[in-house]
Amino acid sequence: MPTSTLAIATVITAIAVAALLHWMVRLIRSADKADDKAVPPASLAPFGRKEPVNHTGIAWTTKTVNPFKGCSQCSPECQGCYAIQWAVRHQAKGSRGYAGTVKDGKFTGVIGIVPDEIDRLAKINTDLVFVNSMSDTYHSRVPDSAVKAVFDAMAANPFGTRFQILTKRATRMAKFSQGYAIPDKVWCGVTVGCKKSLHRLDALRQVKAAVRWVSCEPLLGPLDLTPWLADGTLSWVVVGGESGPRFRPMDKKWVEDIWQQCQRYGVPVFLKQWSARSPKTQTEYPPTINGQVWHQFP
Repeated sequence: MPTSTLAIATVITAIAVAALLHWMVRLIRSADKADDKAVPPASLAPFGRKEPVNHTGIAWTTKTVNPFKGCSQCSPECQGCYAIQWAVRHQAKGSRGYAGTVKDGKFTGVIGIVPDEIDRLAKINTDLVFVNSMSDTYHSRVPDSAVKAVFDAMAANPFGTRFQILTKRATRMAKFSQGYAIPDKVWCGVTVGCKKSLHRLDALRQVKAAVRWVSCEPLLGPLDLTPWLADGTLSWVVVGGESGPRFRPMDKKWVEDIWQQCQRYGVPVFLKQWSARSPKTQTEYPPTINGQVWHQFP
């Protein structure tokens, strides 16, 4: 082979090898970037439950169903209640059940009951349903017959749907559970965001339910949950900061302390959000402790 031809062949081979190497480097880098985008912060669910596909603004549930509309403020946690502004909008639009529930930017204590929404509980097929996010299932103005109808509908649901009840009227919930066999698929919880509300956990201790939980949202100060973690009262702990234009700041140390308590007793914890006017855009979201997202479920 002539020297000139050999030289040209050598150059062509070198160019081909260089091009191949360049292509391989780009392929590896693009794969690394894709992996970075595909892998979210660790979300821990040591009890084998997958995180639900969320269709609400509430990270720990899948959907909300509201047979009852309206409420009234009863404790410090209520000060910045998100439900008031939603109720104002619904009342202005004439949505069913909201007539008379709010006045001058406050709940009036009027409770609207929507039978179709009760019936919906028996038919909904999803993972987790937060029941009465716009009210309180055990509000004093909700008749016993309506509370029973809600539980009958949940009990009749033939799917794998689980239901989350959250109340600030813990004494009434405990009394109700003494005379009604609450299905295992109904999780019964109370709101405790400050020391003044810890008494609700004593009432929760009397609730006959397979899953009993606490929502420390908005968390307004340090809390010692160890008595109710240690005796098995609590199956799940949710922690979250307040949002909205007048949010009250949540100290990260309060959150870390509750997280440590849960770790000590092996109770799943769900860290929902830090405190801010708009936590999803103004803070780390989802929030982390020790570099991990804590979205555990019972």
